[in-house]
Amino acid sequence: MQPGRALKARYVLQARLGAGGQGEVWRARDYERGVDIALKILQPAPGRSAVAWDALVHEHDSASGLDHPHILKVYPPEREDGTFLLPMELASGGDLRQLRGSDYLAVVPVLIEIAQALEHAHDCGVIHRDLKPGNALFDAGGSVKVADFGVAGRAPDTGGDIRGLSPFAASPEQLRGEPPAPADDIYGLGALAYELLSRHPPHSPHFDARRVQQQPVPPLVPTEQVPPRLERLITRMLAKEARDRPASMREVIDELKAALNDTLTIDFDTEPAQEEPAPVAPPKAARTPAMRALDDEMLDDDVLDDQALREELRHTPVPGPRLEPVRSALPRVLAALGGAAAAAVLAGILLSRYFATALPVRLPGEPPIAAAGQPAPDSTTPGATARTAAAGRLGADERPAGDQAAKASTASPDDAYAAAAGEGFAALGAGRLDEARAAFERAHALRPNGAEAAEGLRRVEAAAQRRQAGAPRTEQDAH
Repeated sequence: MQPGRALKARYVLQARLGAGGQGEVWRARDYERGVDIALKILQPAPGRSAVAWDALVHEHDSASGLDHPHILKVYPPEREDGTFLLPMELASGGDLRQLRGSDYLAVVPVLIEIAQALEHAHDCGVIHRDLKPGNALFDAGGSVKVADFGVAGRAPDTGGDIRGLSPFAASPEQLRGEPPAPADDIYGLGALAYELLSRHPPHSPHFDARRVQQQPVPPLVPTEQVPPRLERLITRMLAKEARDRPASMREVIDELKAALNDTLTIDFDTEPAQEEPAPVAPPKAARTPAMRALDDEMLDDDVLDDQALREELRHTPVPGPRLEPVRSALPRVLAALGGAAAAAVLAGILLSRYFATALPVRLPGEPPIAAAGQPAPDSTTPGATARTAAAGRLGADERPAGDQAAKASTASPDDAYAAAAGEGFAALGAGRLDEARAAFERAHALRPNGAEAAEGLRRVEAAAQRRQAGAPRTEQDAH
């Protein structure tokens, strides 16, 4: 067979996928179906035609009645000039041999899909009986497909035919020629799991039918750690007697799914080792004088060793990390806050000096403050003289030292103007319009172009007009 050869006028060979003792499998184009397929081609030797044809018919009959997403579809066999053809669904992803030695997390999901396909086949009365890695394929999407039902049997059958079986995957009953049963596939799936997890099938590398039927399977040694539950399940599936295996493929599926959920208990599912009890020393009363002397000698040695150990530790430097001072940001914050406070105090002092020389401020409830050397307008008010003197002292204290020395005897016109204007604004704020008018007029006399005096007189006149306008309403409200 060569690529490009046409068979039955509908199949054109593209590439060979594999070869076995009974024939070859090719990728071919099926022009009637309009798809690529896998084409099994047998060219039997003379005298073997009938047997080969019966094998293809048996494989088709076993698989054609199965409809499951994980079972490879098989189409009716055909003949052409002594060549037998069996068209099948194409699975181009390779077979399970690529999973040998893989982690159980990659193997168990594939085993579950195969078990689901076998459960469907068992429900239809078909027993596969040839579960080796080469008979489970992957399609282009990575889904597994159970293939090659060439030696499949039906339950119940008479059995007796063991030709074509795979020895390492065959159950002991199958080797003895017993009728097909679901327990055969449970054993075969256990052998498949054993091979995928450990890289070799049970009883490998030398097959001995007597040993397989009589001796237990060697313990599983996986290439990667597996959950204990999975290891126990595989051991049960490979039991010599069918009654010791899981009862059905449904039970196998449930156990495989539980093994996947057993991931977190891999390291904790083993029993703790039993500690050997410490030997019990005989009581003191039963010790001989020689034993007691030996005990005393040992005690003295222990004390000496203990003292020596203390001395050694005392003179042994203890290495440790080098300690360095940690720079804190707190001093910087405090310095910034201190600088801000000092700036605020300095600004307050400068502002107070400015307003003290410009417009003296009177606290609420106090009489007007007169300038130094200037008598108050109402000198008959008790305590006015004392307040005027205090105001003069306050103005003198807040002036610079040079000004105090030069002008100790008399107040400057500027100071008198400021004092008169301040007295006017104070009286205006207290509602004493006449007193405010007199103070502003006095300030205007001292400085005819003074803006403060002019503003004060304007406010006094405005306040007087408002008071006159409100007087009639007050009298009406009184009546």
